[in-house]
Amino acid sequence: MQRTTLILLAAALAGCATQRPNADVPPGGMGGPGETAMMMAGRGMDPIGELLEERDSLQLPDSVVQRLVQLNLRLFGRNAPLRIQLDSVFADVRVDSRAERGDTSAISPELRQRIAPILAQLREQTDAARDTAMAMLTPGQQEHARALAEDRMRRRQRGGPERRPR
Repeated sequence: MQRTTLILLAAALAGCATQRPNADVPPGGMGGPGETAMMMAGRGMDPIGELLEERDSLQLPDSVVQRLVQLNLRLFGRNAPLRIQLDSVFADVRVDSRAERGDTSAISPELRQRIAPILAQLREQTDAARDTAMAMLTPGQQEHARALAEDRMRRRQRGGPERRPR
């Protein structure tokens, strides 16, 4: 890979790490209410980062990787203010530490009403970027990416690791 590609890829992957819905989970595995809100948003919140992580498996050429990195950086920039809004909404919210991780019953109807438009905008922007990213792939790569995403979702539902063991 060219040096520029490596630098862009490193920057994008660093951004992906800060963008993960469960990145703020403290040791012990219990996430806060902000994590619960992100789970309410549904679907993978970092679809481009997931494609980049699977770039070898998907056999992505450097040119596509570079375009995905740029797209991911734009998405991160667009979603950052929304994530800050969510953090602000949840700044003073306390959730019972005995609650199950991802238990949305701890969120009041009033709070749900406040975060719904923020989550909707996050979903809309993320879905649009995912669609743009998928359009950069060949039909075979798209099929493989969908299979990987379905596998990731099954593991998530079973409570296992989201990523395949390497």
